Amino acid sequence: MGSSNCARSPSSADECRLKTRATCAWLERRDFHTRLVERRFDGNFRCHETEPRKEPGLALCGFDSNAARRDLATAQFLRVVESGLGGTATNFDTISFHTLPNPRSADQLWPNLSKEEEKEHAENQARLARENPGYAQLGKDECGRYDLAGKSVAVAFVGVIAGSFVVAEVLRLAHGGPAFAQIKLSPELRICVMHLSAETTRLKRWQD
Repeated sequence: MGSSNCARSPSSADECRLKTRATCAWLERRDFHTRLVERRFDGNFRCHETEPRKEPGLALCGFDSNAARRDLATAQFLRVVESGLGGTATNFDTISFHTLPNPRSADQLWPNLSKEEEKEHAENQARLARENPGYAQLGKDECGRYDLAGKSVAVAFVGVIAGSFVVAEVLRLAHGGPAFAQIKLSPELRICVMHLSAETTRLKRWQD
């Protein structure tokens, strides 16, 4: 965690360190028992299901790219609950939520931008960098203006709500409830898309 994380995080400002360790300390102060597994997550990651390297089969995830999210499909977790936030000034309060297993493939859940979408995004970035008076104050730093244009300023309440949905999903499944495959909350936090899956297999294994 850097100073920018701490400034907008619900956790204490003195926890500017690795996020795994900051989260561990927060949980243990509340009497949770924790174990750190600080392996990098990428396309080669595989969850170990057998001793002596057995790892938890339940993954609660948040990533900042669809490419990283797609790697969840091959990581061999028994259950994945993933949530992400909007990354621009116009959708910072939008929350997406997905679970695996899912009726849709990882490529369908987390696609790359099309060529047309990439072009539209680049043109919008350039327009904001050129026309917004706030970015104009950066002077001649054209690259800096372009990189900042349209970026969201994170607010803690959106992340807290997303985290609440993730934890609620796990608690509901642990008590025999239905599994939500996808939820999307629009601006003003109104639910606009929701898919319900009655799939309840393989739950017992990660509870054990």
